Parts: sequence; C-alpha cells; structure tokens
Amino acid sequence: REETGARGRGRSILVVDDEEDLAETVESLLRARGYRMHKVHDGHAALRVAAEVRPDLILLDYELPEMDGLQVIAALKKSAATRDIPILLTTASRVTMKEISRADGFLAKPFHEKLLYEVVERILGLHKESDS
Repeated sequence: REETGARGRGRSILVVDDEEDLAETVESLLRARGYRMHKVHDGHAALRVAAEVRPDLILLDYELPEMDGLQVIAALKKSAATRDIPILLTTASRVTMKEISRADGFLAKPFHEKLLYEVVERILGLHKESDS
C-alpha cells in the first residue's frame, strides 16, 4: 500500500517526549507513514529544534523535565518563527480543558496508533487548509 507511506511525504514532525521508548515508537510509526521525523527529550531542545527545523507539527508531551509542555507552548507562541506551528499535546496526567485548549490537538496516553494517525492527519489537514 504505497498510499499509506505517501500520506506524510514532505511533512516533518518534531516529537518531544522524555520517555525515550515512547518517543522512539511514535517516531517509527510516523516515519513508516512517510513523515520526516525529528526527536528531542526536553523543552529547551524542543524550542531550539523547532526554530531551526520549523516542523509542520510538534507532538509535545505535557510532562517534561525543566520546562513542562505548557511552558514550551507559551515560548513557541511568543516567537514569530514558531508561533504558527500546530501543536499536539500528549499526556498520561490529568489536564484541564483550559490547558488542552492551548494546543491544536490533544491525545491522552497511552494512545492507539490508529488514533495517533487520525489526529496527526486531521491537524495537518486543518493547518494546510488554513494556509491556502
């Protein structure tokens, strides 16, 4: 099924998660769908790589060392270089609707790979339409 791998062709995703096994799994799943992947394990690296790479989507864990996901979102939104990058927030902890609303999408951990694909494609599809 060539079309599956072609779905993400040309799109890049930055995965930010301090759980290295999970980050590795998500990276592998999305790479198999044709996405170009970047991966970091903390908020400071996320800000640096997001500004350098300007990914089409950031898949961001809420619970990170030093800077949590909401602090990363706030910093990304302050910068002209990164403010328009859509963010998919993920977490296993309890978060409020107000916190979730700061991101463009939300996935509760653990999530099924099919749901990951659906949410990523929906966010990228909506983002693409808003650009044109």
